[in-house]
Amino acid sequence: MKKFYEIFITLIILSLLITSCSKKKTTKPGIDTSSTVTMSLSSAGGGSIVGTNIVLTNKNVGMHTFSQTAYSSPVIFNDVPFGIYTISASLYGHLTYTNNNFSVQSTKVSHNIVLSQVATTVAISLSPNNYQSTEGANVRLRNNANNEHDFSITTETYGVAQFSDVPYGTYTVTVTHPNFESYSHPNLSVQTAYVTHTANLIALPNIIVTFRNETSHTDILYRPYHYYKASNAETWILLPIVDIETLVTLVRNENSRYDFRTVWYDYVGGTDPFLYLTITGERYSRFNITLNHGDTVIINETHRETNTPIISIKNSTGVELNNYVSIRPKGTDDLWSTHFFGSSLPNGATASPFIAAWSLYDKYDVQISIAGPGFIFFQKTNVSIVGNTVVEFTMSDAM
Repeated sequence: MKKFYEIFITLIILSLLITSCSKKKTTKPGIDTSSTVTMSLSSAGGGSIVGTNIVLTNKNVGMHTFSQTAYSSPVIFNDVPFGIYTISASLYGHLTYTNNNFSVQSTKVSHNIVLSQVATTVAISLSPNNYQSTEGANVRLRNNANNEHDFSITTETYGVAQFSDVPYGTYTVTVTHPNFESYSHPNLSVQTAYVTHTANLIALPNIIVTFRNETSHTDILYRPYHYYKASNAETWILLPIVDIETLVTLVRNENSRYDFRTVWYDYVGGTDPFLYLTITGERYSRFNITLNHGDTVIINETHRETNTPIISIKNSTGVELNNYVSIRPKGTDDLWSTHFFGSSLPNGATASPFIAAWSLYDKYDVQISIAGPGFIFFQKTNVSIVGNTVVEFTMSDAM
């Protein structure tokens, strides 16, 4: 009987202990132990975050792991138990984002994730099939997945375009140059630390045409200068001095269109072509001509220009100016030519008009100095001279 009572008392004590422990572990009504976690996502390069995989792992209790794939931002995790977590966010073409000490201790927690893009260097080498220079080629690198990553470079002497900080992805390479066929490579994979690609360029075919002068100016005393250029270019190219016709070899530009111009000069007063230059007043031009191999370009009286650059000098400096003016094409260093008035130019007077030297051009630098002793020069730069133009010098133009 005594043993029975000992067992009974022991059971009662154990029951009281269990009840006491259970009460201590019971959460008070109205107190939460889980949180709503809001994750905001963005890409440092401004790209899409769709497909980002986000994983939350409790550092103390490994069984508490949450995972979601983002289709928009923000991404919300519900019923996340309080604790310290590790965040891992991964997206193709970006560095994996990690936070090893993310605290969840309140019912609402937010966090901002910025994904850094993986970037590399891409070098595009231009390889022409005829050893022509590829200087001036436009090389473009465009991401196929979006329009946010679009790079462009104009090549220099060696024909290599190098792009830095290019995010991983698949790109289209395009190359354009007036002397070559357009090049395109639609699927360049950029997935490694340094990417190279060779663009094999095919030169456009050369064509030979005949340039023929049929103007009324055939006297050898008047020296014709013949020029041509591609219609989309700025620089004129001088042809050999001829009286009737010459053969011209051209590198076909993409639209096969060219400009031609003839300017007539007379070297009166000397043989130096850069001094004492007189111009007859005529120039003949044909613009935007479509050419094929074997064509003939004819310049005749119907192509005579009516806007030959004629210039007059007006003196508003307050002093007497010299009896000659120097003029050169805009931006050149040593192509000055000189025109004489016959007498000095008093203040307030306007000299008689003359043909602007180097009438191939439309923009000029004009310079004149005071009469008599002294070295005061007056200069105007980048002067547009089309048709009859008066260039007025004031004291503010003194050099």
